[in-house]
Amino acid sequence: MHEGIASAVINFVSRFVGVPAKRITPDTTLFGDLGIDGDDGDEFLQEFCDEFSVDPATLGLGPYFGPEGGCFPLCLFYWVVLWFRQGTAEERAGLVVIQVSHLIETAHQKRWRGP
Repeated sequence: MHEGIASAVINFVSRFVGVPAKRITPDTTLFGDLGIDGDDGDEFLQEFCDEFSVDPATLGLGPYFGPEGGCFPLCLFYWVVLWFRQGTAEERAGLVVIQVSHLIETAHQKRWRGP
């Protein structure tokens, strides 16, 4: 893997979520492991694109992050349903997994290389 880029991406993720870099690996997921969701997901990807000069034109947020917490009744129902489903957090939410390894490859390619 691209060591310099990998380190830079891990440090970026660490700063954004406030988790020590040593706890973030290429297999770490944004939603399931780090809890990035809703508007935070949008903000994260925008800042990521700015930081690593990635063209955000092909990026769509729909399949990667759930709804924002501002719509209480709908969001409450969403999280209750997730609580009782089986599988990973992303599988329960019906979302596509973004791992840090996808971000590393995206930063290297300078274009979205999602899952």
